Amino acid sequence: MLNPQKKVLIVSDTHGELYNFDTAYKRTKPDLVLHLGDVEWQEEEIRSMCSCPVKIVKGNCDYGHSLATDDMFDLGLHRVWMTHGDKYNVKYDTDFIIRMAKERGCDVVLFGHTHVPEETIKDGIIALNPGSLTFPRQAERVPTYIVLDVDKKGNFTYKFETL
Repeated sequence: MLNPQKKVLIVSDTHGELYNFDTAYKRTKPDLVLHLGDVEWQEEEIRSMCSCPVKIVKGNCDYGHSLATDDMFDLGLHRVWMTHGDKYNVKYDTDFIIRMAKERGCDVVLFGHTHVPEETIKDGIIALNPGSLTFPRQAERVPTYIVLDVDKKGNFTYKFETL
């Protein structure tokens, strides 16, 4: 049986501000939203804004939340691990988080925390950080997110987008 085509919106670090999230969501019209943490009590509002499934993990600024710290699932032909990244030294490099993804049997890891968009491919693992929609920290300081498309065969392509 073939996998259905999907468009996935990947975001992180909205920090309680949802104007840019709303813009990215409306532009993308996704079938699935993945939020990599630091929602700061906006998880229910995010879910109510979306007409598709939403997965959210807990970030280091999500004190007292009942959100899980990570999630693993299949997406097309890939095994995906999503986590905020603060517990995996991602502000320094992606070596540790890539090693942990491999130990978990995942070939894709999605993380946030740094507020800087990043793509690292190493040891057969794709590590992606969408940056931040609210407080971007890369040189251009523009809000960023990722749009990932899963084709009918289960392969995917992704693109970093800016607002």
